[in-house]
Amino acid sequence: RTCDSALPLLILSKARYSLIECLPPQEMNTLRRNSASAMLNRILKSSHGGPGAKDETLELLCAMLGGSLQPLLHKLAQLPDANAMELGRQGLSVLLPLIRWDSNTRYGRRIQVASMACLTSLMMGAYPMMIRHGGKIMSELLSCVGRAQRDLQIQKKVQSRIGTAKKVDHDTKAIILVAAHTASVALVLCGKSADEVLTNVEHGSYSTELGNSCSLIRRCSERHNSQTFNTGSVVYTMQPT
Repeated sequence: RTCDSALPLLILSKARYSLIECLPPQEMNTLRRNSASAMLNRILKSSHGGPGAKDETLELLCAMLGGSLQPLLHKLAQLPDANAMELGRQGLSVLLPLIRWDSNTRYGRRIQVASMACLTSLMMGAYPMMIRHGGKIMSELLSCVGRAQRDLQIQKKVQSRIGTAKKVDHDTKAIILVAAHTASVALVLCGKSADEVLTNVEHGSYSTELGNSCSLIRRCSERHNSQTFNTGSVVYTMQPT
């Protein structure tokens, strides 16, 4: 709670994770949920400054998301009986606004990617309740894709006008691919509510690039449908709800 630097936080998070693994199963799962909930609260408080906050704050947010929260959610997602259910609403209320950040800075992109990784684990760990939030989740992810594609178009126009060599923005392209992957998982786990949003975008007056991303999301979701994911002692086949 008192650690406000990224590197010490990562070290302490790793130590805590290892200690949790030594506990009896019931205590282990309870502590994982409590630790994840506490970290979500801290992330919420630290993100109030938005993408324009100090670099130290943004770096700490990256560490909290990728080095502390994600390992806990990932482990909960692998367990049977949707062990992350009680974190569902809290997690969505914290992660979706971070994915919504309109920033093309290095830290801004890292925070978005880490938030989407956490969201994927949260959806899998709390999948029974995600059907009620599919529309909201898909809307945020498609908006993220659309903003990233807009940034790429602006960058191309600027480079063309000033006559500079075209520089590939790998960070922004990565955002598009990660968001598309996360949306494909949401399409499978959230079912109809997510599909309705995707269909509306496909048939709406949106850019060709966004339409291509919708097609990519559907292709990826079809691959997920033929796969299984292991949640501890139970193996589930990923099927649309």
